[in-house]
Amino acid sequence: MSLKNSWVDTSPFSKLILLGLLMTLSTLLSLGLFYTLNELTWGFSIRQLSFLNLNTDPEIIWAAKFLQMFSQLGLFILPALIFSYFISTHPFKELNLVSAPSALTMGLLFVITLLSIPFINFLSIWNAEIHFPAFLGFIEDWMREMQSKNDILMEVILQMNSQKDVLINILMMVILPAVGEELIFRGIIQKQLLQWFRNPHIAILVAATLFSAFHMQFLGFFSRLLLGIVFGYFYYYSKNLWTAITAHAVNNGLALTIVLVYGSGLESDAFSSTPDLIAIIASIIGFGIAILLLVTAYRKIQLTP
Repeated sequence: MSLKNSWVDTSPFSKLILLGLLMTLSTLLSLGLFYTLNELTWGFSIRQLSFLNLNTDPEIIWAAKFLQMFSQLGLFILPALIFSYFISTHPFKELNLVSAPSALTMGLLFVITLLSIPFINFLSIWNAEIHFPAFLGFIEDWMREMQSKNDILMEVILQMNSQKDVLINILMMVILPAVGEELIFRGIIQKQLLQWFRNPHIAILVAATLFSAFHMQFLGFFSRLLLGIVFGYFYYYSKNLWTAITAHAVNNGLALTIVLVYGSGLESDAFSSTPDLIAIIASIIGFGIAILLLVTAYRKIQLTP
């Protein structure tokens, strides 16, 4: 019996369970492959690869970056491709990856993404000022400790002292996350939730919430939630996953460019500065214009490939 298209008639809930199983098994497989490669080449321990700091040997950091990329391939890209094979006779068509968006579509989403970024950054700063009630203080302490460790990790990984570092960071921080996360959260989860709820706005919101929660970074939860919503509407209106992938890559690429120009120390200060009133108003106006452009693109310009 062929596995191709074998799950096409199952419910959206069953398909999401299948996706979860594929993500788990594929992640275990990819990590197994990485540690086999590690034993044959570097020979670093799991502890060495997990606890990085600014004094860590560059070779260990290099190996840790490969670990990150193997994880992204195993957790997102490979299971998405296998899943689409199980539920469709045309996997790439199922993922809406067959055709490229029009130049007009690409230009619009680029402008909309850029206009959204200041408001999303403002949300990050506001998010960092949220405090839990006293009886939940231990949860807040845990979340902030996780954020602090993540900031240190990102500062180490984002060091770019050579062209090789820049290229590997583009692949690790821009291309793989944009492709992999959009395949899973918009291309599969949002699409299945739409079939389940029959309401695109609920499907987009739930998928975006899962997208943000999956990153396990409380201080950036609401900004990432908004990003997920923006990506979700790009995909829903265009019916082409390349729009969400491109917008995701633009957002990540701009962040990486800022780090390249100004230094990785900015990452650890991402939630420590307070914008002035003019910056807040400008960010809100910019985001409002972005929304108007998105609505106009859908209703009048017909944002389709």
